[in-house]
Amino acid sequence: MTHEQPSQPNTNYGDGLSIAFELVATPAVFGLVGVGLDRWLGTAPLFVLLLAGAAFATVVGLTIWRYGIEMERHDHHRRSLRAERGPRPPRWERSLDPADAEVSA
Repeated sequence: MTHEQPSQPNTNYGDGLSIAFELVATPAVFGLVGVGLDRWLGTAPLFVLLLAGAAFATVVGLTIWRYGIEMERHDHHRRSLRAERGPRPPRWERSLDPADAEVSA
């Protein structure tokens, strides 16, 4: 019996699913609150549109902001790995053999 490290779960699926749920559920909840306010105050679709639209715009903005932060973190990590390896040799000094090629991170 070999002892293998347990595989790390793929969190990208869960992240995408949670973002999709936020994009749908948050405006729906705020839309339902808007329905209640519209019935109570007698204003037809005013609060439904305002609250659902504001919730959707906020969720989209937060998703874009989180994506930007994640990309900055990824770029910083990639640059730090690149700095650890040191400067690359000029192109004319690199090997043309694919087996000798560096793995770019």
